[in-house]
Amino acid sequence: MFSGLSRQLRGRLLLPGDADWDTARRPWNLRVDQRPAAIVEPEAAGDMAATAAYAARHGLRVAVQCTGHGAGADLGGTIMVRTSALREITVDPASNVARVGAGVRGRDLVAALSPHGLAASLGSGPTTGVVGFTMFGGAGVLGRPTGFTAHKVVAADVVTADGTRLRCDTEAHQDLLWALRGGGGGFALVTHLELRLDRVPELFGGQVMWAAAAADEVFAAWRDWTAGLPPEMSSTLGIVSLPPSPAVPEPLRGTRVATLTACYVGPAGQGADVLGELTARTPAPLANACRPLTAADLGNLSNNPGVPMPARMRGELLSGLPDEAIGKLLRLTGQEPDAPITMPFVRHLGGMFAQDHPDGGAIGRCEAPYLLELLGLAVTPEADEAIRRNQHAISAALGPWSTGTTLPGFAVPQEDTAERVYPPATRDRLRRVKNSYDPDGVILPSFPLP
Repeated sequence: MFSGLSRQLRGRLLLPGDADWDTARRPWNLRVDQRPAAIVEPEAAGDMAATAAYAARHGLRVAVQCTGHGAGADLGGTIMVRTSALREITVDPASNVARVGAGVRGRDLVAALSPHGLAASLGSGPTTGVVGFTMFGGAGVLGRPTGFTAHKVVAADVVTADGTRLRCDTEAHQDLLWALRGGGGGFALVTHLELRLDRVPELFGGQVMWAAAAADEVFAAWRDWTAGLPPEMSSTLGIVSLPPSPAVPEPLRGTRVATLTACYVGPAGQGADVLGELTARTPAPLANACRPLTAADLGNLSNNPGVPMPARMRGELLSGLPDEAIGKLLRLTGQEPDAPITMPFVRHLGGMFAQDHPDGGAIGRCEAPYLLELLGLAVTPEADEAIRRNQHAISAALGPWSTGTTLPGFAVPQEDTAERVYPPATRDRLRRVKNSYDPDGVILPSFPLP
């Protein structure tokens, strides 16, 4: 069936039964078992155009992935486009703009920007695809001082559902550019994004750890501390189960700890003083690895694992974090290393996240001060179900302080709907963009818009 497509491609076409099939279809999240009809590994934008046109002619769908961090959709009757070969990065220090291909990962962009004293507000993991992260809003590590990464998009080169190649910017296809700024996937196949960057000549940050037994005190102190923080300081506080690995210092191996990841944009002395206001209110930390940083350190400030894992994640925006909410969260997540939710985190928002952006975008602004992230390692089907139940129990317990919504990058594929991610006016506008550029639904959407 796919011989006609194969002849049009510079890149590879893989079909079930091919030697590399299982490797190619495997997403970063190993919990998800993807079974597409075919896989295209494009070497150029023309391959993506040929794939879209072929799918449209043959009644198939198209789904794009760089790494598969957000995988979860049913790919039956779908050609999956894996963009890992499209790794072009061009940096213009004079205009503070970078052009990135659809296969560029966070660590690639950080490395390219660091020599110029530039940075983009990327995710906490080095392997996340930059284009996908950006299109899903991009609540990055520099988000409080710089805002959503989606708002940094100044132009995009795309392929529409019928194979037409377009450039979207402030002068052409502005409606599609608006949707790409945080509307998730499903409107067009993005081959390149152009991002406006931020100059960060000085940075301070890293991680601080406390014993999990002190988590109640640490969370309460952190909540009070965040209430008066300048936007230059970003932080996330969570509970982590450290592995029994030689890479972990002996006293901490196999234990559960409260971990703060912080980043201050400005002189190290000022950052240390601001962080000191927190540690002065808490029990003595087990470890404090905060230090002057370079932009290159932003690639993995949270020390996230660099290998694929089976995971289940749920996000919840919170309107507040009173003592009662902290108590319920910590009681339900547990302090044992084998607790069902191995990594609950609360991210401080506010700052530029809460401000309207002059260029606009589907992500809009976020007025909630905190984002709760519940992450568990679903190593077996039984563990996956236990994690799912635990996540929903936590969401129900924190209901009085939940907004009932989440950010698009923290929504669960096939579980969270567009109603949980976007307000009605945004959903209506996204629906109009989808109907304009993909009326037949060729491109698989991240959030269906009935």
